[in-house]
Amino acid sequence: MRPNASSLTSSRRSPLEGLRPYLLHPLALAPGGLFLFRAGLGLVLLQDLLRMLPWWGAFFSDGGLLSRDQVMGLVPPRVPLFFGGEVWNAALYGLLVLLALAYTVGFRARWTGLLAGVLALGLMDRNPWLWNTGHQLVPAFLLLSTLLPLEAGYGWDRALLRRPPPPALVSLGALPFLLVLFAAYLVNAAAKDLGSYFLRGDAVAGALVSSHGSVLGVLLMERLPGLLPWLSRYTFLVEAGAPFLLFLPFWPLRLLGVLLLMSLHVGFALFLDVGHFPFVMLSALSLLLPPQVFARLPPPGSPRRWCTTTGPAASASGCRRCFGGFSWRGRRSSPPKGRPWP
Repeated sequence: MRPNASSLTSSRRSPLEGLRPYLLHPLALAPGGLFLFRAGLGLVLLQDLLRMLPWWGAFFSDGGLLSRDQVMGLVPPRVPLFFGGEVWNAALYGLLVLLALAYTVGFRARWTGLLAGVLALGLMDRNPWLWNTGHQLVPAFLLLSTLLPLEAGYGWDRALLRRPPPPALVSLGALPFLLVLFAAYLVNAAAKDLGSYFLRGDAVAGALVSSHGSVLGVLLMERLPGLLPWLSRYTFLVEAGAPFLLFLPFWPLRLLGVLLLMSLHVGFALFLDVGHFPFVMLSALSLLLPPQVFARLPPPGSPRRWCTTTGPAASASGCRRCFGGFSWRGRRSSPPKGRPWP
């Protein structure tokens, strides 16, 4: 008896179907992670805009450091939005503040992120010598976030829908963030001096002695000088190894990679004076927190949720630690049999 075509097709697809959750694991996002990313990035942009507001005349007007003609003669702008009159520039700046606020609270986050990213690029072109790496990453992440299912994260739009988000999402929009973060850390590790960061271990001490050291950094150098060589080695090893953990199909290892990288930026924020770069990177890394982390927390406004992974009831339902809750492109998946949505 010859097998029919349908049986052959199903037999061929069965191995791939079994591996599918593991292949899609790096693209798994949680509503909580989307919220932390969006709110963190929006707050960084909003705080920066409000902090620069008293210096508007010095940085972005013709009567300040550089006039429009001088900037255009030295560095031709890519997005020449802030090269109009004073009233026009002030109106665009106010619009950018409103867009940053709307993005933070989750109001039409994709559109407000797109417009805020374009306006932020235009503002940077008005005075290109004012910004550091943290500033440059903000519009890049804003524009990339238009590929994410931001409406699934907690915020204004989600509250208007009056229904809870799915426990986990699989989105191809996570891939650009994975690649950018992976390349950034790996290239940075490859560019480091092995002797300074690993053999001698004097890199952190050199950074604290320089103008980048904060008050806490100087205190750390004075009180615990023997710890600094190990912090240098820790920085090198985390940047060289942790990015690979982000692609592994096991959520505890992915969580370990995210936490290791976050620990670097917490240290940068405490002991170095490098602007808001650590907070931008912490926001981006929070996007990659595994959904299983948030599955152990009750959703906002609810004392419990159905996707628990403990107890005989969860084992009987075949719960796979939220893999069964994945949905594509923000579509809501079905709840486990016999368990309603919260």
